[in-house]
Amino acid sequence: MLRGPAEPDLAITLRNAARCCAGDTVDLGVAELFVRCRVSEVRASGARRAASLFFHRWGGGLGEHPLFASMTGYGASVEEAVIGGGCLWACTFGPVLTSALADAHSEQPTTFDAVLHGRPVRVVVDGLDRAVSHDSSDDSLEGRTQSARELFGAAPWLVPKVIDSGTLPVLPADRATLLSVFACDSKTCASSRSR
Repeated sequence: MLRGPAEPDLAITLRNAARCCAGDTVDLGVAELFVRCRVSEVRASGARRAASLFFHRWGGGLGEHPLFASMTGYGASVEEAVIGGGCLWACTFGPVLTSALADAHSEQPTTFDAVLHGRPVRVVVDGLDRAVSHDSSDDSLEGRTQSARELFGAAPWLVPKVIDSGTLPVLPADRATLLSVFACDSKTCASSRSR
């Protein structure tokens, strides 16, 4: 088992985890959380490499059963792609975990109160827009992610829309729940959903 630094710096801890990514368990050093990560696949993308990283997190307020998350890192080498993906995940979602589970408050991430199935909940949200384009469109990927947010009325998050939709199942009251929101704005997604 690897141990995180004395300070609860998830970015450094997960960067170290991304370096090994061989199924080792890492104590994140905050809120009794643990993560196990592995490199699922590395693909060539032109001269660059794309590493698919799989993370399983558990402990503390997340409960004993590992929860899955993934991230893709890109770089000029396999090591750069793995480290970059690990750091991107840690820098985006580390603050969410520490804010939600260790009561560490900061300007990032966004925190708000909501009611879900008649129960008050505290929502901690940050996001990472991932976009892929397989067409020759002149639209920039950043422009496409912004237009998708606008299309669905995100200001700036889609999570309040999902909470207000009434489509979430009843969530456990004794532990935190992780929620990922996926939106697709291509014709392919629309046709596959209607099948």
